[in-house]
Amino acid sequence: MSDVLDCGQLAALSEARVDLSMTRTSSLGELIYAWKLHITKLVGDMLRSSEDRTLWGAHDYVAALVLRDSIEAGMDLLGVEDRKIARVLLNDIDSLFKGYTEEDHDGCTSRIIGKESVGLSWWWGRIPRQGPVRREIEVQYRHYAGPH
Repeated sequence: MSDVLDCGQLAALSEARVDLSMTRTSSLGELIYAWKLHITKLVGDMLRSSEDRTLWGAHDYVAALVLRDSIEAGMDLLGVEDRKIARVLLNDIDSLFKGYTEEDHDGCTSRIIGKESVGLSWWWGRIPRQGPVRREIEVQYRHYAGPH
């Protein structure tokens, strides 16, 4: 991240603290970096053998989506100019995420989290195109994989 941000911008992302729980916070910069790492891992797992014990599953996918929610909450902590810079960083990662996923016409992500997706952000309405997370979702959460 530091190759596209100056020191002041990095400081703004580091100073914006996001509440993750009652006792835990993280900087917006750390969260954006973690989102990138999560999506890179999920994309990297797509073509791996299902025998690989390091593969992530549906709950790891949901954890990534919760992480993205935390980032969005943290964006409100930034000034207008710093928010624009953070959006540029997020756009690149979000594009990678969109390439890895497709629209979840079946609402399967809602079944994983046990609540309606109405009112949730756009990333909650997406599902992996292929790979171990997709296979787990199809088997465990009865995702209809046919044409729409």
